[in-house]
Amino acid sequence: MRLAFRYDPDTRDDFIKQILNIPRKDERFIFINKNLGLSYCRTFFETMVKSVGIQSLLACPSNINKISYLFEMITEYRGYMTRFLILVMLGCGCTVWYHVVLTDNPNQDIFDVFRIISSYKPFFNPNYCIQGWNKMFFSESVEDVAANVVSAFNEEPFSEVDVPSPALSLGIVKASGLSIVIVILLTC
Repeated sequence: MRLAFRYDPDTRDDFIKQILNIPRKDERFIFINKNLGLSYCRTFFETMVKSVGIQSLLACPSNINKISYLFEMITEYRGYMTRFLILVMLGCGCTVWYHVVLTDNPNQDIFDVFRIISSYKPFFNPNYCIQGWNKMFFSESVEDVAANVVSAFNEEPFSEVDVPSPALSLGIVKASGLSIVIVILLTC
């Protein structure tokens, strides 16, 4: 699997590029998927209700303004290239936009397949829709998803990924780890 990712795509041009060996979907891989601590939601509102609760949301609508990080990732796996934009809202959940393209050439540069996005600002709105893309919502269903992400990075293929520099804030490191795990699980 080829993986390219970057944080804050509006301000960063360079992708971190890696090639990962994807193991068969053995029990370890399935266990990580089932125990990551995310629940699929149909809407952003459902994500918020599941993560902070309806009473908390009604009493303090500012709970919607969680700390958010945006990541862009591109994968190539078994003849499919997928572009992901992941908005991670720490303590709440994430929104995942994705666009899949079938490719005949496994050596094709992954950056030649997708159009340039002129601005990523609209993707900070979890309800944003873009034609031709699919979207999913996940809410955090455990107290500390980050602990499960750290545990996942002890297993293949996650242990092969170079997570962004520790010089970045702890929030960015947590969010990047979570987005990488989500993208690998969705791709495979």
